[in-house]
Amino acid sequence: ILPWHGPAVSGAALSAVLFCSSGIQLPMRSVSPTLNSRLGMASLTGSVACLAASLLLHSPALFLVADLLLGFGHGLTYLSSLHKVSGMSGPAQRAGLLCSFFSVGYLGTIVPILATGLLADHVGVPDATIVYSLVFTVSTAALLLWSLRVFQKR
Repeated sequence: ILPWHGPAVSGAALSAVLFCSSGIQLPMRSVSPTLNSRLGMASLTGSVACLAASLLLHSPALFLVADLLLGFGHGLTYLSSLHKVSGMSGPAQRAGLLCSFFSVGYLGTIVPILATGLLADHVGVPDATIVYSLVFTVSTAALLLWSLRVFQKR
């Protein structure tokens, strides 16, 4: 969907995600982890919906919006999760808990990527990306609704 191709383009897209992710964490660190989590999940949901729409509509502008929303969502959910996990234990257990957090987090990142890659081998990259986007959109929307319900009772 972009008029340019090559490693510089994918590197620029990934850099934008990571810059947005790190850039949002500093100003949002004083916001409650629950609100950051909800904003992050909403941003991630919007991101993958925009990604699928950008593929279907061949829209570079929607791809850029998806990229930026992904960065903000990643930063907010990462900040929120890390804050909640580090507060769940005392100093003696914190290292082990954070190690587990990062291990599960990286596993949760790579498994969908590998699954999408395997699917792309059979149906092509655009269709596999749309399937990934649909599954991710439904998953994050469900988590967001669940969190609204669970934390509303508290």
